[in-house]
Amino acid sequence: MVRRSLVTRIAPLLLILTFGLVLGSGCEYFSSPQNTFAPAGEVAEGQRDDFLFVMWPALVILIGVWVGTVVIAIKFRRKKGDTTLPRQVHGNTPLELTWTIIPAIMMAAVAVPTVVGIRELARDPGDDALTINVTGVQWAWLFEYPDIDAGGAPLSTTPGELRIPVGRDIDVQIRSTDVNHSFWVPKLAGKTDAIQNHPNHMWLRATKEGEFAGQCAEFCGLDHYKMRFTVYAMPQAEFDAWVAEQQAAAGAKQGEPQVGLATDGE
Repeated sequence: MVRRSLVTRIAPLLLILTFGLVLGSGCEYFSSPQNTFAPAGEVAEGQRDDFLFVMWPALVILIGVWVGTVVIAIKFRRKKGDTTLPRQVHGNTPLELTWTIIPAIMMAAVAVPTVVGIRELARDPGDDALTINVTGVQWAWLFEYPDIDAGGAPLSTTPGELRIPVGRDIDVQIRSTDVNHSFWVPKLAGKTDAIQNHPNHMWLRATKEGEFAGQCAEFCGLDHYKMRFTVYAMPQAEFDAWVAEQQAAAGAKQGEPQVGLATDGE
């Protein structure tokens, strides 16, 4: 009898401890390169806020259900030697109305920011937006600036490196040359699929300077793990200087004599 009483008292504490350990195991330092709870972009900030708006009420409900389950299991458990049936209750109209109306109100409240967020994410970027063509290939990401000329061709970067100015809308045009991929920079924006023969698009705006890790979020073959890239967000002046440097390098390369071609007078 004493042993059973001790177990009854300890069980709720063990349950709470287990819940805490499970909850804590999912936590991560905000310094993680792909932590969506530490956004550095306008789109990612909106997505985080919407998630937290839903998460906190859901967490309260979860804890309430768990506590209620434990309390009911302990308080109304069958006592030793008790062979009688508990009072049979067939429905409780006020209670049923309560757990129907309250969730309906909560769902309506959640729908408002969700719809607003979807509309905001689907909007066209501003007139000053910088357009970047993103191409997914097995197994790399290629980046091109169609509006920036570099030696008679659009400016492109080293595969896996994307440079953008801070505080400016970026119009990202996404495509694939082979299988499906998914463009994802957790700290700047959510995922957008790259599909062959089906151009897709998204927009993002970095609000902080820094280097942000991105990757393909769609399994695309044996070397899927190689499809990582880095976004370098920098001040507009620094970005302009980088563009000028790339244009100068492209112009110098274009002016070099072509090996194997005849020159004037030969």
